[in-house]
Amino acid sequence: MRTRLFAVIISLGSALLSLWACQTSARADSSCDAGYVQQVIRQGFAAIDARRWVQVHDIADQLGAYTGNCMHDFKVQNPTAVYSFYFYAVSLHHMNDDAHAEEAVAAGLRVLDQLKQQGGYDSLYDNVRPLFIDIQSTIAGHYD
Repeated sequence: MRTRLFAVIISLGSALLSLWACQTSARADSSCDAGYVQQVIRQGFAAIDARRWVQVHDIADQLGAYTGNCMHDFKVQNPTAVYSFYFYAVSLHHMNDDAHAEEAVAAGLRVLDQLKQQGGYDSLYDNVRPLFIDIQSTIAGHYD
């Protein structure tokens, strides 16, 4: 009886988790909301300040997924991608994966350079490029 009750509770919890995940994805799919992205980015910087590297990595994942769901609005998609790369770089570096952190830095800088060439992203470039350079300087030469 206990085993069956436990299985029912697990199934119910799994169903609720799936429902919650679908609602979260639906929100991301339906709006491409710059305010939502800004909120997640602020959470990312708060997690960095608190040195919660796994949470920073999860936020990078969240932003990356949102980027893929926001194909119709480049003014939201492009900065979201840049911050996703930055949060990946920081989290991977602090989780001792400098080789992949360096790849995230390189990708982020490449995207920033392309956006600057296209124009209209000067503020993003000026604000985020120094962050990439800073994290790059802490990992340069420290991996195989």
